[in-house]
Amino acid sequence: MAYEFIHILSHMRSGSTLLAHLLASHPEIIGYGETHIRYDGPEDFDALVNDVLQTLGRPPQPGPERYVLDKLLHDRLLEPDNVRLLVEAKVRVVFLLREPRGSLASMLKHLKMTEQNAALYYVTRLVTLERYAQALAPHAACAALTYDQLLYRTDESLELLKSHLGLRHAPAETYRMLPTTGRKRVGDFTPNIFAGSIVRGGEETAGPQPSAGVLGGAKKVYEHSRAVLEQTCRHIGKDE
Repeated sequence: MAYEFIHILSHMRSGSTLLAHLLASHPEIIGYGETHIRYDGPEDFDALVNDVLQTLGRPPQPGPERYVLDKLLHDRLLEPDNVRLLVEAKVRVVFLLREPRGSLASMLKHLKMTEQNAALYYVTRLVTLERYAQALAPHAACAALTYDQLLYRTDESLELLKSHLGLRHAPAETYRMLPTTGRKRVGDFTPNIFAGSIVRGGEETAGPQPSAGVLGGAKKVYEHSRAVLEQTCRHIGKDE
């Protein structure tokens, strides 16, 4: 059976590792997180399958799962002009955004980024995610979630994923450990990811915080990007 594909399109410190674990623990999905494959042509999807199977210690032939998962957090891995590759491969796209205060504070604390570099990455990445969504909109279905929705509107978020991906049942809010769990460059390496289930109330309140000026500018970009994604993708509605 040939695999289909799921791509999580997101940014660093967005909760994408949590989402990847929830999806990869579903019996219809295989994956481990960020492969760092650059998508330039159809052959790169074969590279994804080979990478995932090898990393997870699986035989090279396709297994019982329907989907292979990847997550892309950096512009260099998929140029907006190459979004056609996702359309041609019929990739199911899930966008994930996190509001700027939590995202930037987490970059400052865990990635040791400067405020300037964190803000530049965050804003630039959100603009790219908008471009992806606009390029996909006429050709393919996508779903959009926020980190807060995943944490606090969990049932609705998981039902959206079930519907969008055509799964037999919704992903659970518990997940299994993978051989790559906690490994840097693959995903989150902080303690929460080892909990095996969604950890709520983990807002970044300790450690350095983004300045008011930086936060204000990033918030405007976030609100615009979220509006664009929700205009072009399936979503669960506005937060109360």
